[in-house]
Amino acid sequence: SNYSAFHHRSVFIEQMELTKFTSLDNIKGALQVEFAIIENATFTDPYDQSAWWYHRFILNWMKTVLQGKGSSKSIILDTDTEFQQWCFDILDHQIENMNALMEEDPQCKWPIECLVALLRIKNELKLKENDANADLVDDIKGLLVQLKCLDPQRSGRYDYLLEKK
Repeated sequence: SNYSAFHHRSVFIEQMELTKFTSLDNIKGALQVEFAIIENATFTDPYDQSAWWYHRFILNWMKTVLQGKGSSKSIILDTDTEFQQWCFDILDHQIENMNALMEEDPQCKWPIECLVALLRIKNELKLKENDANADLVDDIKGLLVQLKCLDPQRSGRYDYLLEKK
């Protein structure tokens, strides 16, 4: 398992955010590297939950940067549509990866959970732009129903997410 390595990377990123990530190019470069590491880990062993934990951390960090929160606030402008589009492209690539993993091993819950998180982030960002997509919501609901079957011990959590919208 890579818990300690991924934890160290997450702490490092949070510390570096204050000094190194002073431009969008630095942030893009960091995200590309981290997503490549995660992709390698998840395709190597899709059942190793440490990679999925780190993937969620990086997604949340990207969302925070995209929304102009945290210490990156000074470099992100609401009008920076190029960076926003770049983030949507990254989300789309991650969605493709999760679909590929789901095809490879349909019984593994981790790519499905990740896909739910990706679609929720994408929908949340679209809501900010008044471009919400009913198809995304339907996809999320279908995946949550699938997760209830694969992971009945957490069906209450999935029911909550189904109600949450």
